[in-house]
Amino acid sequence: MKYPNLRFVFDRRNTASKEKKAPVYLEVALCSKRRDVPTGVKLYQDECDNKKKVINRSDAYSLNVQLDEVMNEVRKFIISLQEANESFSFEKFDVYMKGTENEGSFLDFMFDQIKSRKEAYEKDYIKKIHTTNSMFKKGRASNGSF
Repeated sequence: MKYPNLRFVFDRRNTASKEKKAPVYLEVALCSKRRDVPTGVKLYQDECDNKKKVINRSDAYSLNVQLDEVMNEVRKFIISLQEANESFSFEKFDVYMKGTENEGSFLDFMFDQIKSRKEAYEKDYIKKIHTTNSMFKKGRASNGSF
């Protein structure tokens, strides 16, 4: 059974420059077919290296972790196929990716994103975010008791 090759692709459309960012995708390729999985990372032209991934940025480590998480998610799917002795297909892959994108609510996603960027915010702001999150989860925000 064949399984896909994985690699990061930066600036597939050659739009990056020193003033304009371009996205980084995870390319899943098998038998002349491919899918580009968005990673959520956008970089300027001089901030990407094929071996080290993100470079020349103060947040390079966290962006590289983000890229690794996307790679690990796809690898987890491929390993599950291998363990089940199933072959890879892009139809299965598409179903899997749609399922992982829709896990949780928008609020969960939003607060997870804020948590992952905690160091960028001041402590008072983080406290307000946690208060808002707990109010949403308790349902107070939806009935207008702010």
